[in-house]
Amino acid sequence: MSNSTYALPPAASIQPPPANRDMQQRIDIVDEFEFRLGVSEISRTTDPGFWPQVRAQVSMILDDCLAKISDPDFVPSQETRAAANDFGSEVAKRSVRPNDVLDAGSVLFELVSESFLQDAGPTAAPRRLVEMLRILERTISEHVTAILDGYERNLLERAAHSKAEDWRRLARDIHDWVGNSVSLVARNLDLYQLEQSRGDEPSTDRIVRARAAVDDVLEATRRVISDLRHQEPATCISHALSRFVEAAKPERTRSHIVVRGEEAQLPLDHRDALFVMLRECLRNTIRHADAENVAVSVDIEPKSVRAIVIDDGVGFDVDAVHRAGLAYGLDSMRERAALLGGKATITSAPDSGTTVEISLPLGVVDGCRN
Repeated sequence: MSNSTYALPPAASIQPPPANRDMQQRIDIVDEFEFRLGVSEISRTTDPGFWPQVRAQVSMILDDCLAKISDPDFVPSQETRAAANDFGSEVAKRSVRPNDVLDAGSVLFELVSESFLQDAGPTAAPRRLVEMLRILERTISEHVTAILDGYERNLLERAAHSKAEDWRRLARDIHDWVGNSVSLVARNLDLYQLEQSRGDEPSTDRIVRARAAVDDVLEATRRVISDLRHQEPATCISHALSRFVEAAKPERTRSHIVVRGEEAQLPLDHRDALFVMLRECLRNTIRHADAENVAVSVDIEPKSVRAIVIDDGVGFDVDAVHRAGLAYGLDSMRERAALLGGKATITSAPDSGTTVEISLPLGVVDGCRN
C-alpha cells in the first residue's frame, strides 16, 4: 500500500489538516492499519464482519486525537467510551486475546507516528512533535483501556451466566435423577402402609421395590455429584423405561413402549436427555394422570430423534399449572430439549389426556455412531 501522512500542525498553532485532506489521510491510515493486522493473530481469530467495527474504532481514536491536538481541554464523550466498551465485549465474544488488543494499539501508534514524522520533515519543532506523540499515545491508551473494560465486563457476565446455568443444571439433575427415585421409594412405602392399614397382609414386594429405589437414589446421587450425566446408560432406552414402570408398579396404568431406529446412532448426551425426559413423562402419568393407558413412541432417524408420549388420563390446564408454580418438571423437560437445540411441547386439557412431543436434531455422526 502507498505511504500516507497525517499532517503535523505548524509550530505556531496546533490545528487539524483541512477536512478533505484529513478524510483521505484517515482512509489511508485505516486501510494501512487493517493491512498490517491482516497478518496478525486477530485476522485468524475473527470473521470478516468484525473488521468494519475495527475500522470504526480506529476512526474514533483518530477523531479524539485530532480534537485533543486542537484543544488540550477536550474530553472524549461518554458515547465514545460506551462504544469502546461495547466493542470490547464483541472482542471477547470472538475469543480475541487481550494481548492482541494491546498489540493492535501498538500497531496503530507506530502507523500514525510514522505519518506524523514523515509529514513533519527535518524542520519540525521537536517539542511540538513530542507533544503530538504524547497526545496520540494517551488517546490510544485510553481507548484500549475502555475496550479492555468492555472485554472484562463480558467475561464477568459470561462467568455469572455460566454459574447460573450450573445451578439450573444441578436443579434439573436433582429433580430428574434423584427426585424420581425418591418418589418411587415414597410410593412403595405408602402402598405398603395402605395395605397394612386395611388389615391386609402387606406385600413384601413393596419393601423389595422400595429398597431397590433407595439403591437408585444412591446411584443417582453419585451420578449428580460426579457429573456423570454424559456416560452411556447401562441399558437401552426401552429397557430402562420399562424397568422404571415396573418399579413404579402403577395399579391401573398399562404402558406400551416402542423405540424404532438404532440407539447407537444417538450421541450420549442426546440418549441421556431423552431417557430423562421420557421417564419424567411416565412419572407424571403414573403419579397424576389416573390413566388407563400410556404409550411411548420413539423414532430415531439419521438427522433427528422424535418421541411422543400419550396418555388417556384426566389431563390438566397447562397454563394454570405454570401460574401456580408447579411446572418444574415440565420446565426441566423444555430446558433439556432446548440445550440440545430441540424442543418439548406439552399439550393437555382437563378430561382430555396429555400428549408430550419431543424433537431433537442430530448432527452428522460418522458412521451413524457417536
